[in-house]
Amino acid sequence: MNGLEILWQYWMIVAILCVVIEILTVGFAFMCFAIGAIAAALVTFCGLSFDMQLLTFGVVTLLSFFFIRPMMLKITQRKDKEKAKSNADALIGRRGIVDEEITELGGRVVIDGDNWKAVSENGERIPKSATVEITEINSIIITVKKI
Repeated sequence: MNGLEILWQYWMIVAILCVVIEILTVGFAFMCFAIGAIAAALVTFCGLSFDMQLLTFGVVTLLSFFFIRPMMLKITQRKDKEKAKSNADALIGRRGIVDEEITELGGRVVIDGDNWKAVSENGERIPKSATVEITEINSIIITVKKI
């Protein structure tokens, strides 16, 4: 067995390592290297020299970066990224039940079992058990309006 006959195994090891790294990261960058390594492994079966394998690896990896990566990023990234809300900001627009009457000094609202300090959006009194909608969050105090 000469060196060229087992070189494809090394290319496949490189490809597998790149796929594992890609799984642990984001951005589809290492997957482009994996595609290049697989192409180089295929060229190895044709009996081409190591220089041709390296050239194939480089060209296919570069083409993957320019053509496949942008397409994959477009598919995998959210189109509404700037609109995505998380943590407390995700409460805006949600509804809750007044647990303690809301006066000019504030009150309490229950949302999904969590009890929040609340103030009224326009300063009105909101009675206990009324349904409210969250309009704003300021630290640990939510602003609500009666529905």
